[in-house]
Amino acid sequence: MSLEPKFYVRDVPVYGDTILSPMAGYSDVPYRQVCRAFGSAMHYTEFVAVEMLLTRKPNRYWELLHKAPGEKPMVFQIFG
Repeated sequence: MSLEPKFYVRDVPVYGDTILSPMAGYSDVPYRQVCRAFGSAMHYTEFVAVEMLLTRKPNRYWELLHKAPGEKPMVFQIFG
């Protein structure tokens, strides 16, 4: 990891030039941690619909937004 940010997302510094893209079914915490170990500098969660968070099996969908300690910067994708 470099000491100087490679770029900024608004005022959030990103210390690297590799970004893990969002992937449905793959962007969970263990996968993101492996990618971080191999140099990923920023991560995305899977897309999560607001309706799913509020009505249908909410615990399962809230788990998709779980963030492990040290996962920064992190992008949460919520739609609807």
